[in-house]
Amino acid sequence: MPRERQELATVRNSLSDSESIGVFGPEEILAAGCHSAVGRLVNYWRSIHPQAGLPGRRDVDPVAIPHLLDRMWMLDVETEPRLRFRFRLVSAKNTAVLGNDLTNHYVDDLVSNFQTTVTYRALSTVVEKGLPNWRRGEPDLPHIDEFLDIERVMLPLATDSRSVDVILGLSVFYRKNGSEF
Repeated sequence: MPRERQELATVRNSLSDSESIGVFGPEEILAAGCHSAVGRLVNYWRSIHPQAGLPGRRDVDPVAIPHLLDRMWMLDVETEPRLRFRFRLVSAKNTAVLGNDLTNHYVDDLVSNFQTTVTYRALSTVVEKGLPNWRRGEPDLPHIDEFLDIERVMLPLATDSRSVDVILGLSVFYRKNGSEF
């Protein structure tokens, strides 16, 4: 069994249904019925993915995906002295939803008990396993009570092709009235 498939099996077996943090793996995300913008970003990530290892930030060309930029975000991953995530880039739509531009802010400084959230567990697993993650469900971050659901994808990037140091993300927000933001 290829390493990525073994990792997927390990991730699935380690989570119970009650604590699901989403779907792992690009094919699995595409098969899950994701939003078209999520699917386009996953396919773009696959197109820049080298045969061995992970793509890096240097491989992401915004000119190739202009139609996705208004929903995208990036997190820098810091592992020392502990795992932390800092916003490198926050799109206009994400800024509108969150209430202000969070660029250069640490997520754990903005969210109380961040280490207990579904989002933190998903981010940590993306870093640890080097696998993409997708989830649609109730938001677990503050300042977005107006929204019933959030759909997001997290794609690992690694400068050295191995150690995840940036997470490329995209979010789609669904209002309580069912409309998409």
